[in-house]
Amino acid sequence: MSQFVDSFWGEKNNGFDVLYHNMKHGQTSTKDLADFIRESVTIEDIYSRSMTKLAKTTSNYSQLGTFAPVWEVLKSSTEKLASSHLDLVRKLQELIKEVQKYGDEQTKAHKKVLIKHHRPGTMGVILRLRCA
Repeated sequence: MSQFVDSFWGEKNNGFDVLYHNMKHGQTSTKDLADFIRESVTIEDIYSRSMTKLAKTTSNYSQLGTFAPVWEVLKSSTEKLASSHLDLVRKLQELIKEVQKYGDEQTKAHKKVLIKHHRPGTMGVILRLRCA
């Protein structure tokens, strides 16, 4: 089983720097993820509206003859597809909120580490560990 001490404390006890670096870049990754999901929401929303518009156009076609059942099926399936994509938009918007909340929590934790890191006592301990 992998242990903390084996994973982060390399040469000159650089474990603190590794963890600090991971935390710092985690904030960037969280922002990038939220931006990606936000772009997905925009695309899905446009697609959903386009499919809804397309479903409405089925009434423009002849409902007489043998194609009438086909138009009904096409209209129904297109409406369901549009609805599914709209549901996806809502779920992705909720996910964005959760990712942003997580990012805010990480930022607060990062600030706490920064405050502790800049204390002379903490920095002295880190330097002494590296020299050991």
